[in-house]
Amino acid sequence: MGNSFGCKRKRTIKVMRIDGSTLRLKTPATAGDVLRDHPTYSVLDAADFKTLGLRARRLTADDPLLSGRLYFLVQLPRFQPAVTRRSLSYNTGHSAKDRLDLLFKSRSTGSNLAVHSCAEAEKARAEDTTEGVTRLRVRLPKNEVAKLVEESRDDAEAVQRIVELSVALRSSPMTSSQLTGPKENKIRFLLPEQIIA
Repeated sequence: MGNSFGCKRKRTIKVMRIDGSTLRLKTPATAGDVLRDHPTYSVLDAADFKTLGLRARRLTADDPLLSGRLYFLVQLPRFQPAVTRRSLSYNTGHSAKDRLDLLFKSRSTGSNLAVHSCAEAEKARAEDTTEGVTRLRVRLPKNEVAKLVEESRDDAEAVQRIVELSVALRSSPMTSSQLTGPKENKIRFLLPEQIIA
């Protein structure tokens, strides 16, 4: 008959721990057999672990362990899933357009309240201190401030009028062009001799 070589198949499965010690299991075995003794650990295939690292797929308890292969028994950190904030939308009976209108109204009223509260707080700060000096930085038109200073009898009255003017300007929404006056457009025309030269 002919020459034949017989080879003995490996019937053991190696499961290596982090400290270097190995567990040897006989086939057929599943990952659940290993995890039964180590409930907080996970079994990873060594080939997947070399390429993917900790992102390697964990073997479930039903996955078979193949003979002649190496597996790692590791305790992976358990990450808490990020809690996502969800806005609950119950059946309120509003359409999307109504909800959008309500959103705009709530934002506009909130911003109006913020302007009024700032203006009232500024006025209260200016009236509150009679002993010391209070400094406020306010952007006002120069011509109106000069007019108020000239019309007032003393400094206290001038300060009071300036504060009232700043509160009035803050409570009514004005654009910067209304505060500073119309912007002049500067146009320069070139004369024919400048163009040729």
